[in-house]
Amino acid sequence: MITRLAPRTRLSRRTLGLIVGGASVAASLLVASPALAATNAASQSCWENVDTGATGCFDSALDEREQIELATGRPLVAVETGSANASRTAASTNATTASTSTATADYLLVTGWDGINQTGDSKSYLTSNTTGCGAGVNFSFQNLLTWSDRFESIQSYNGCLTTLYADINFGGAFTGLISTSNDLGTFKNKASSLDVG
Repeated sequence: MITRLAPRTRLSRRTLGLIVGGASVAASLLVASPALAATNAASQSCWENVDTGATGCFDSALDEREQIELATGRPLVAVETGSANASRTAASTNATTASTSTATADYLLVTGWDGINQTGDSKSYLTSNTTGCGAGVNFSFQNLLTWSDRFESIQSYNGCLTTLYADINFGGAFTGLISTSNDLGTFKNKASSLDVG
């Protein structure tokens, strides 16, 4: 059996340089791709039910209330404290909630965002307690963990008012009884614990 070998091709230095240069550019793009992917990763907003310990996260571009309802399978009552339409919205929400049974609803307490004007990633706290912040009930969060020093805007719900503390365990400087703030000003990125009541 006779095997024919292909004739050897000599590459010029210029052609060889282009091949090697192109390979190094391709390699650098492959190395950079994970970093680029991480930079473009979807922002996450999260929620926590303070009664059950249930938690979840979703893409920040999606509707917060809808995503929480989908995850919990329960209607979410979320009347913004201090809104001009709060009493009208509360009456409408109460009628809706009554028809779906208050025992099966969750109540949003507070949401904080890591951007001003309620933008960016968010963390929401909710309860299954039908009295919410009524009847002297307070919800205290001694340590915001990964959310420490991130809040730049905040919205309280269902008659709740929020007090932010600079240190864990309600220590240090504080700013409080917030119904809504689209810009926490000098308290931006400082809260490490909070009290909602």
